[in-house]
Amino acid sequence: CWDSTLPFRDPGDGDTGACAGCTGETEVCVGNQNSLIPAGDEECSACSSGQSYWPCDTEGLCWCWDTTKPKKPPAPASGLEMESDAKTPCDSYFTEAEFWD
Repeated sequence: CWDSTLPFRDPGDGDTGACAGCTGETEVCVGNQNSLIPAGDEECSACSSGQSYWPCDTEGLCWCWDTTKPKKPPAPASGLEMESDAKTPCDSYFTEAEFWD
């Protein structure tokens, strides 16, 4: 938010289906151990190749892991809708100086 020169993205952002954007050299589609429905890494690996049935068609079962980062799966969805005018920390909660103090 303050340093816009960094190339940041979450693997898979903006794509449809589990791991559809998982195409980088260090990106691997893996099972989400935080899910209530178990799906293994082997089952999820086909999602990055375009598989359109289970587990790839079920939200939250598979995720795209960048192997250069710690393997921490996304948190389960809360089920709550986001506010359309929701603010980010950069909008008004913190200034850069307050953040680093």
